[in-house]
Amino acid sequence: DEIILDPQGGGGTNFRDVMNKVKEYDDASVVLFFTDLFTMDFGDEPDCPLMWVVYGDPRVYDQMKVKVPFGETIYIPTE
Repeated sequence: DEIILDPQGGGGTNFRDVMNKVKEYDDASVVLFFTDLFTMDFGDEPDCPLMWVVYGDPRVYDQMKVKVPFGETIYIPTE
């Protein structure tokens, strides 16, 4: 299926609270984050596979993906 995105950014996402919530659910099979990777806090690695689905400028993606401490990253074009 085609997914049409119109993401709006605004200052950085803190993933810590979500990661803590994921740890409460021991039956999570995978976590997917749709993000631009602008964050100061990735939180702690969950006990299940995690994928960062990244949108935005591909040049920025190449710079940001090296800062991801865990999980896999994949870039999806927005146009």
